[in-house]
This record gives sequence, C-alpha cells and structure tokens, in this order.
Amino acid sequence: MTERDLAEDIDHQMALAGSRVPFFDTGAWTIGIGLDRDADTRLSSGAIVPGSSVSFDFGAVVDGYCSDFGRTVHVGERTVDFIAGYDLVISAQAASIAAVSPGVTAAAVHHACRDVIAESGLGDFFRHRTGLDVHERPSISEEDETTLETGMTFTIEPSLFRPDVIGVRVEDIIVCEPDGGRKLNAYPTGLVVID
Repeated sequence: MTERDLAEDIDHQMALAGSRVPFFDTGAWTIGIGLDRDADTRLSSGAIVPGSSVSFDFGAVVDGYCSDFGRTVHVGERTVDFIAGYDLVISAQAASIAAVSPGVTAAAVHHACRDVIAESGLGDFFRHRTGLDVHERPSISEEDETTLETGMTFTIEPSLFRPDVIGVRVEDIIVCEPDGGRKLNAYPTGLVVID
C-alpha cells in the first residue's frame, strides 16, 4: 500500500462515517530507517515499508463542526530510538494538556510541550503545528499570547520528526475548562504496531 492509497482510504472511511468532506488535505507519511525524508511531504506515492512509522493528520466535517486528529502507527520491528521518541511525544502532550487552565497563555501551553522535547536534546526535531489556514485562535504556538478562557477549544499536536530515524505525531482536540484541559477525542494514545 502507498501513502496515497492509505490517505484515500481514510477519506473514504470518513465519508462512510458521515463526514460531509475532509476538513483539510489528509496526510499519511512515513519516516524510518532508510527513508531519508521529512514531514514537509505529507503524502507521496511511496510504498509503506516495514521498519517505518506512519503519521496521520486528518479531519472530518460533521454537522458544521470541523475535527482534527493525528496519530502514528509503526510497521514492523521498532527501534529503541523510535520507542523512546514515541514515549517522549506522549509525555510532551501530557505536559501541555496539564498546563491548560483559564488565565494561562497559549504560548505557555506550547512551551510546556516543547520543554519536554528540548530537555531530551531533540528540540531541533520538535514540531507543534504545521499549516497556516486550518486553525482558528487560540493557536497553541509560541507566537500566540492569547489568554485562555473557559470554553476555548484548540489542538495540542506535538511531533518529533528526525529524518531517517524517528517520525512520531499525536494530536487531540482540547477544551479549556475551569479545572484544566480536557481531551475531546476518545481514541487512545498507546502505540499501535502493525506486523
């Protein structure tokens, strides 16, 4: 199966589940040993091969509401670097969600996420947001000094993309509530491995 085949299947499955259209272009890209590419190419005609991770980014439109979701699965045997990277991204997202609270800035939530990756020495490979036209404010990024208020909804989507080594992404929609951040997505963040 190619990345393009997989993305087309995701779009088809979203339509079957009731999505009017995809919210944005569906991404499905592989990174792994022997795959010298980065995450700037979100979709190619390349085959998905054992030893690689596949990161997803997709969203549906249902009843006028737009969703945004991301996960990573691994195909075949995982490396120690990949397992450590996956755990690091999950920890970064958890730290970011824990930082969500009314009165905190969006930038502070971003830094809580980034600091976990930076402290590991992999800060150069950290990404938190991609794209410029999908998200509305607040945006969890270092540039957004918006003060969070109860009811604001946004994504927290840390990624670690190190060409030829690690590709990991996890994204969930979070709502700011009086007692902190709450995930709206129900899908678990545990690693899925396809043998």
